[in-house]
Amino acid sequence: MALAALLLATASLTLGAPVAHAATITLSPVADSYVRADQPTVNFGTATSLRVDNDPVSVSYLKFDVQGLTTAPTRATLKVVSPISSTTPINAKAVADTTWTETGVTYNNAPAVGQTPVASDTPTTTNDVLSFDVTSLVGGNGLVSIALDTTSSTSKSPPSRENPTVEYRPQLVIDTGTTSTPTPTPTSTSTATATATPTPTPTSTTTTPAGSTVIALGGDVACGTTEADYNGGNGTADKCRAKYTAGLINSINPSRLFAMGDLQYNSGSLTDFNGSYANSWGAFKSKTNPVVGNHEYGTSGAAGYFSYFGDAATPRQPGCRKDCDGYYSFNVAVGTSSWHVAVINGECTRIGGGVGCAVGSPQYNWLKADLEANASTQCTAVLTHKPRWSSSSFYTAEIQPLVDLMGANKVDLLLAGHAHSYERFAPQTASGSASSTGIRQITVGTGGRDSQGFGTVLPNSVVRKNHIFGVMKLTLSPTSYSWSYVPDPTTPFSDSGSGNCV
Repeated sequence: MALAALLLATASLTLGAPVAHAATITLSPVADSYVRADQPTVNFGTATSLRVDNDPVSVSYLKFDVQGLTTAPTRATLKVVSPISSTTPINAKAVADTTWTETGVTYNNAPAVGQTPVASDTPTTTNDVLSFDVTSLVGGNGLVSIALDTTSSTSKSPPSRENPTVEYRPQLVIDTGTTSTPTPTPTSTSTATATATPTPTPTSTTTTPAGSTVIALGGDVACGTTEADYNGGNGTADKCRAKYTAGLINSINPSRLFAMGDLQYNSGSLTDFNGSYANSWGAFKSKTNPVVGNHEYGTSGAAGYFSYFGDAATPRQPGCRKDCDGYYSFNVAVGTSSWHVAVINGECTRIGGGVGCAVGSPQYNWLKADLEANASTQCTAVLTHKPRWSSSSFYTAEIQPLVDLMGANKVDLLLAGHAHSYERFAPQTASGSASSTGIRQITVGTGGRDSQGFGTVLPNSVVRKNHIFGVMKLTLSPTSYSWSYVPDPTTPFSDSGSGNCV
C-alpha cells in the first residue's frame, strides 16, 4: 500500500535511448590536514579548517581516492573555498608520496612538495571558490595527493573535510569525457506529468495557455569584465554564457524574471553589475524579482546588488542600499487569481545578528507571518539562492527552519540556484520524505557562469544535468503550474512537466 502511494506521488522513471554526454565524478578528500613550521611536531588532522601561510610557513595537504575511471580524465579540478580575499595566489602543487595520514602528518614528517605550482588561483572576495586545474596529477584510478601553499604572509584557512558547513568542504571534480548512458524519462502520474529528453525546447512557437502567466528563472549568471573568460561578453564554450542565456529569456518573453542569486561574479560590485550583468540579463531589470546570493556579499553588505536593483530588492526597506534584509514577498497575477511568492535570504550569517534563519530570528518570524497571512492563496512559491537539497555539496541546511515553515504552510515550489547545474526533485516533506503533497524543489544554476558536478544522488532527485547552460520557463496557472527547461543550443537538454498546487 505504501509503495503504491509512493508510485502515485512521484514520477516513475524509464530508461530512454543512450545519450552522449560528459560524465563528471565529484570526490571529497579521504584525508586532509596542514603543517606549520613553528609547530613542527603538532598534527592538525582533526581541524575544521586547513591553513596556508608563508610566515610562519604553513602548507595544506589533501588526499583523494580516485576510482571508477576507465580512461584518463579530460579535466580534473580541485575546488576549495577561501574565507578571505587576497592579492596573492594560493598554489596547488604535486605530492608524490600518498602514504601520509590525516592524523599523523606533521611539519617534521610531511612529504615533499613539488617546486613548481601545477595551478594557482587568487581569492578575490570573501568565501571565494578557488578552482585549480590539476588534470596532470590525475592519470587514472588510485590515491592522489595535492599540497596548497602561498607566498603571502597573510594566513588563509580554507574549510577542511571536517568543516560543519558541508558546501565549503574541498572537492575534486573529474570530467571523464563523453560517455553513453541512458537518459531518465519520467512518465505521467496522477499528480504530475513530466518528460525529460536531451533535445532543445522550441520557444518561438510556444503559446501561453489562457489565464496563465509565464516566468523565466535561473541563477549564477554574469562573469566580471576583467575575468579572462569574459571575452568581451562573448564568453567561451563552457564559461561566461550570460549573453546567450539572456537571448533565451528574450525568446520566452516572460512577464517576470526570477533572478536566483550570484547574479554578478566574482564579488557583486556595482561596477561589475553595470559593466557585465547590465549588458545581458540587465535588459530585463524592470521585470526582475532578484534574490541575493553569496557572491553578492563579496562587496560589503552586498551594496553593489542592493544599489543596482534598488527597491526591487528591498521593497520592505525602501531606500536601503547596504546591509539590507534581502527578504520580501509579492503576488503574481494569474488570470483572475494570483500566486504568492516569498523571497528568502539564505545567507543566514549575514543577517539577524548572524543567525538570520534560526527559529525566532526576524526572517523566520517574517516568513511565518507572511505565509500564514496568505494561507487563502492556493499556490505559493519560495525563491532562495542556496537550495535545501542537492546531489552535490552546494546546498545549505541552515535554511531548514524556514523550510519547516514552508512545509507547514503547504508551499508548492522551492526554486533555487547556487549549484551550477540543473536538478529537479519530486515533491517531498520538509524533512526530505517523498510526499505527493510536499514541496517540489527545482534548482536552475545554469544562467551562464560555469558548470559544477554531482556527488551522491539524494533520495527524491528525479532529473539532474550539468555541463549545460539555460533557463527555466515556468508557467503559472490558478491551481497548477508547468515547467520547461530552455537550453542554450550548444548544450542541448530539456526537462518539462506539470504539477497541481496542494
